[in-house]
Amino acid sequence: MKHLQTYISFALLSLLTTSLGYAQVSNMQEEARTLRIDTIALETTEKTYKLYEDGELIKNTVRINTAQTQEMQFENEDKGKVDQDRVFPKKTIYKTV
Repeated sequence: MKHLQTYISFALLSLLTTSLGYAQVSNMQEEARTLRIDTIALETTEKTYKLYEDGELIKNTVRINTAQTQEMQFENEDKGKVDQDRVFPKKTIYKTV
């Protein structure tokens, strides 16, 4: 009984380590294929307007969401090197009202 418990423990430990190792490798390969876009800033502004229409007070609220993003790029001369220099391309700003 003691040997059976040892064999089962060893089998479970082996299965756990191989599955975790496989999960890490597949995750790294997926990240390498995707283009990374960093979000620099997120901002939400809410404005309230008060209008009088036919003598009645009407309140209108407008919410503006602003997001700045920037792609992650490296210099072409450093391609394949470990310590690549980063190039800062133009920022992209998205506004949603």
